[in-house]
Amino acid sequence: IDTAGNVYFSDYGNFRIRKINTSGIISTIGGNGSGSGSETNGVAATATIMFPECIALDAVGNIYIANSLGSQVRIIDAATGIINVFAGTGSPAFGGDGDLATLAQLDAPWAVCVSHTGHGVFIADENNQRIRNVNCTLANPGTILGADTVCIGSAITISDAVSGGAWSISNANATISPSGTVTGVAGGWDSVYYSVYNACGISQTALIEYVKNCSPTEVSALSANASKPSVYPNPTTGSLTLELPTVVSGNVSITITNLLGDVVETRNIGAAVDKQLFFDLSHLAGGTYLIKVVNGNNIYHEKVVKW
Repeated sequence: IDTAGNVYFSDYGNFRIRKINTSGIISTIGGNGSGSGSETNGVAATATIMFPECIALDAVGNIYIANSLGSQVRIIDAATGIINVFAGTGSPAFGGDGDLATLAQLDAPWAVCVSHTGHGVFIADENNQRIRNVNCTLANPGTILGADTVCIGSAITISDAVSGGAWSISNANATISPSGTVTGVAGGWDSVYYSVYNACGISQTALIEYVKNCSPTEVSALSANASKPSVYPNPTTGSLTLELPTVVSGNVSITITNLLGDVVETRNIGAAVDKQLFFDLSHLAGGTYLIKVVNGNNIYHEKVVKW
């Protein structure tokens, strides 16, 4: 099943890969129906596919086909509709670990599975009595750049150095356009996500966007403040030091959240005499966490990675 809800299956005896769309209409994606001769590459709809068995889809819709009799795994490119060899030389044997997948030897691969968390493609190599893996690397989603505060009724534009991704937002306190324009709707916060897709899966980076009843001038003034907190070591395995800016005085509120906006730790300090604060994050799961420091009208945000 792809992300749109279309269902794909191998029609073994008809030598085809079929699709049923969300309206219940069936069509052929690959295979010309010929069960004779040798398998061919090229346009999938007119190519020869011999006895296709298990299939799998990756995050961008490419179709992987286990071909037991042909001792190969083949792939239909979702963008071009072209079928080609993904793994296996076509000669039933064992070999090729550590080499290109197309140079490896498989023997009766009957099942294939795609990891959507960056661990590649797994192949059940039946006669070799092994699970083979073709590794894969998730795309780098980059870092979201731009102000982390927007006023109700106003708009700001954020960006990411990595192109080709998609913007989304978690709540209804703000909206975001396909080009990265964030518009404040109601007071509160939203998690803004930038998602990058490749055949290995989806990788994301996030920014907590605060929506305030304020003026754009106030936001600019806060953003222009060059004196910011620092956190180290970053990444950390647990122990973390937060060093406050020299301009901080008086009451300080510190909130640490995960990328879903769940609060994992809070700390309120009556008078910020000591500029170095220590935290133990060893009990937290690995991932990215956001630190918000509030000191009067000044709001600071930092990001830390927990290993």
